[in-house]
Amino acid sequence: GIKRIVLCHSWYTEVESRGQAMFLIRWFLIPMIRPVLDNMREVEVWLEEEQNKDIEFTVVRPAGLTNNAVTEGEFKVNVGGYHVEGAAGRIARADVARFMLSSVDKDEYKGKQVSIAV
Repeated sequence: GIKRIVLCHSWYTEVESRGQAMFLIRWFLIPMIRPVLDNMREVEVWLEEEQNKDIEFTVVRPAGLTNNAVTEGEFKVNVGGYHVEGAAGRIARADVARFMLSSVDKDEYKGKQVSIAV
């Protein structure tokens, strides 16, 4: 069976956190992707409340994804947050993958939901 899962979600999955988004994101992007964000949040709530104790999880919430190459940048991590204050609103998919792979073996992120930026 599954023992460890690392999920890729998004910033602003929690409804009230969406008010922190920049104007264009708040009024143009979020209305288009609201159902997806809401579904992501449902999974997060389930993991928090009903999660099977046999499965160790980490939910990774990156900012807007780009197709840029992987960087060596240090990650800014907000454990339990829905965005990273003062961080760029874009991150390379390759950097998200780098973080997700590195978090598999890190106890500090097990059972946590983290927002990331570079």
